[in-house]
Parts: sequence; C-alpha cells; structure tokens
Amino acid sequence: MNRVMESWRGRPLERITQLYTDVDESFLLTFEELDHYPQRPKTQYWGSWNNTAGASPQWPAGSGKRIFAYLKSTPTAPDILRFLDGLGKPTIAVMPQIDDSFRQQLKAPTLRVESQPLDLHAVARGCDLAILNGNYASTVCIMLGGKPTLQIPVHLEQTIFAKRVSALGAGLDVDASKIHQVAGALQRLLTQDRFAAAARQFGQRYRDFDPHAQLERIVERIERLTTRD
Repeated sequence: MNRVMESWRGRPLERITQLYTDVDESFLLTFEELDHYPQRPKTQYWGSWNNTAGASPQWPAGSGKRIFAYLKSTPTAPDILRFLDGLGKPTIAVMPQIDDSFRQQLKAPTLRVESQPLDLHAVARGCDLAILNGNYASTVCIMLGGKPTLQIPVHLEQTIFAKRVSALGAGLDVDASKIHQVAGALQRLLTQDRFAAAARQFGQRYRDFDPHAQLERIVERIERLTTRD
C-alpha cells in the first residue's frame, strides 16, 4: 500500500485503519437499516446497486406462495433442495454448479432448478419470499421489492448482515450448521404476515430510490472533493 502511496506522492500509512479514518468523506453504499455496524455515528447512506440482470424467471405450476432460493454450493444446499422438492410450493432454486446427477433426483413438478442467474427484479415481483445465504445484493433487491427472506449465512460477514435483516423484522436467519431449523423458520415466513409487512415497509420507504441517479450524485460529490482548493 505504501509503495502505491509513494507513487502517488502521498503520505505513507502507519496502519491500515487510516484508509477509513484519515479521509474527508466516506461513502456508505448501503441503507441505514442494513448497515453491518448500526452503532456508527449518524452519517449519510447512499444506498446500493448491483448487477441483478439475468434470464426471466419461469415459475413452475403449483398452488400456494412462490418461493425463490439462491443457494451457494455448500454442504447443506442439497438438503435444502430436497426439502423444497418435497414441499409442493411453486419454487425456483438457483444453484450454480449444481451436479446434473443430483438435479435428476429432484422430480417435483413444483420445483425448477436453474444454474444461471435470473433477473432478480423480476424475481422480487413474482415471489412471495426468498431463501438466501446472506448475500447482500440479492437480499437488497428482494427487500426493495417488498418481500421477506430466510437467511442461511455461510460466512461471518453474511451472518452479521442476516442478523440485521432479522432485527428489521423482514426475515429470519438460521445457522447453517442447524439446517433442521429451516422447516420451522420457513413455515413462520409462510404463515405470519408480519415478516412480509416489514419487508413491504422497507420497499415502500425506498420506493423512489434510483441507483443510476445516486451513482451520478456520488461521482459529482467526488469531483467536488478532488477539485476543491
């Protein structure tokens, strides 16, 4: 880092935390309710945007609430898919690198398994709830669409984020090592409207959020910071 600072003719760093403290301004690309560190002093939040493009979701036939699952290839992912296979709800599961032989074991006509990304904005409009691994971008997109989530985080950062979603009341989180809790948590999300109500409230609060316009504002702000005397 200091070699780069030297090439920029900047002051060398004594510690890495100076990257976050010795600055004129920080741009927090999240929403206040979803900040991993809610104890920070009052500051400005700029929202977030990510590439959520993909194919249009093709929902399978079936009655009941629609479930969307976006699962990483973890040891517990097959168990979750088997559970969804037997649930009988119209479900789309996206799982990159899914094994073809395992895919063939899933026979329920109500479950559609995809390996390619889907248009998450369209997913958010069509689903009733989502099962995620604490993925920030996917969760934000689903919540902006006013839908609750069941979070099964894998890493620490995802766990912290999943707890923030649960604290907001817009979902539940389950320890990945306690996969037997998925059924109970999912049942609560399917039958208790308070989770969907909290997610709708979040989506309504940010209904006018325009990521493209916000990006332009950030660029303008950075230009002002770098050109001022």
